[in-house]
Amino acid sequence: MSEGKMQIYFWDGIRPSLDFPGRYPGCRPRVREDEEKGIVCEYDVTIRMSDGIRIFADVFRPKKEGRYPALLAWGPYGKHVPFNEASFPRSGVSPDELSEYCAFEGPDPAYWCPKGYVVVNVDPRGAWGSEGEHTFMSP
Repeated sequence: MSEGKMQIYFWDGIRPSLDFPGRYPGCRPRVREDEEKGIVCEYDVTIRMSDGIRIFADVFRPKKEGRYPALLAWGPYGKHVPFNEASFPRSGVSPDELSEYCAFEGPDPAYWCPKGYVVVNVDPRGAWGSEGEHTFMSP
């Protein structure tokens, strides 16, 4: 039996932000204001790491100007809202209690921003549209 290699999107050396520029839908920097919830949503904010690698984050902040503490959600699943809620149950939290901004395993901006917090959801190094190598359980 020969050993094969299977390419997996967003892994195995395929870097959407570099190999498919302009095709990865997550890399579209934009700002949206949600008047009803009082939130400013900044999507795909570029963060340059100390080694030059670019990662991307969605930043949600209160509309009112000021300095606020930040809640940082950083995990292998990225900054995106789950595409199929039934496949990823939230430990008994009803989907009706979450906003359209709540990323998988992340704090809900619609809950935290009105209470005076900034929520930052990150696509870590090598995941989704962020550059670099994605590793698990490494130093």
